[in-house]
Order: sequence, then structure tokens, then C-alpha cells
Amino acid sequence: MYCLTILPYLLPSLSAQDMIVKNMSFKVGQTLTVVGVPKPDASNFSLNIGSDEQEITFHMNPRFNAHGDENAVVCNSYQGGNWCEEHREGGFPFQQGEEFKVK
Repeated sequence: MYCLTILPYLLPSLSAQDMIVKNMSFKVGQTLTVVGVPKPDASNFSLNIGSDEQEITFHMNPRFNAHGDENAVVCNSYQGGNWCEEHREGGFPFQQGEEFKVK
């Protein structure tokens, strides 16, 4: 299992948008867990998993109030220079300024 923890209140100079982890290899049966805390005034944040910025296998964008959405989780992928079809999940388990865990 890999665990990536984003705690900006412990590292005030580092924001989630600055966090890049490279060269992680996954094997069948392994799990990636991301723990983070959105800033208290965050309008949204995103988690991108892929080989690079041009090939994003999984894009998750929880939106508190952004892009015309309020309390929505938008998932997608970016392949060959194009965004694929969006998927919106029901429920919104995220709170500004409160720790979350995505597994």
C-alpha cells in the first residue's frame, strides 16, 4: 500500500497543487491512500493519477463552489490531449479545512 499525505497546515509553504509524486509503480492488489486537508477557503481541489500531465488515468475534482458546481465530485480522465466523459458521484464527503482520506 502507498500512502500520500497532504497536510498543508504542517507545511504552510506547500499546497496540494504543488505536490507531485513521480515514479510510483502499482502492482495488482496494491492500494493508494491519499490523506489531505483542503484549505478552509478552498473552492475545489483535484487528485490526478497518471504517467504525466498529458496522460491522466484518473482525475478527481471535489468542488465546494467552482466551475458552476457546488458540493460535487467530478471524475474524469485525460488521454491524447482530450478530456474524456465526466462522471459525477452522488454524495459529498469533503469539508473545507477538515481531513479527508481517499482510498
